[in-house]
Amino acid sequence: MLGFTEKEIDERLDDILEFADIGDYIHQPVKTYSSGMFARLAFSCAINVEPDVLIVDEILSVGDLRFQSKCFKKFKEFKEKGVTILYVGHDISTMRSFCDRCIWLNHGEIQDSGDPSHISAKYVEFMYCDGVADMDVSNSSEEKKQDAEEHSGEKNAQADVLAQTQ
Repeated sequence: MLGFTEKEIDERLDDILEFADIGDYIHQPVKTYSSGMFARLAFSCAINVEPDVLIVDEILSVGDLRFQSKCFKKFKEFKEKGVTILYVGHDISTMRSFCDRCIWLNHGEIQDSGDPSHISAKYVEFMYCDGVADMDVSNSSEEKKQDAEEHSGEKNAQADVLAQTQ
């Protein structure tokens, strides 16, 4: 919580601990935390600094349903306040239900952007293409067939989807 005074941190501490909900483990060294506990605490710190932009990278994959529900309630509050939320992940249903805009990246290159339902459908189709996961998605049908032949057996796509909500 860089940039905050000790007093400002102390004022937020109860809210941070309540949202993280890791109980007495808060008194243990962080190196003993599970990945879920660490993510809960980190996320709780991030949301308690009143951000203008919140970057969320797969945080919901480590929490239980109760924690996920708390996160979505907080996201909704932030959206209503005009906070920009940049969600990075692979959970298609989250993107479709929560986000206003979606950007699909493959190997660090933008493949497409726009409506989350449309972009996520294209992403899913791309990911399920057998043996053509590394092909250029802008190719024509004939080029896709050639790419499929050239890349047969390659299924280690590095495709990510970024979704933004405002």
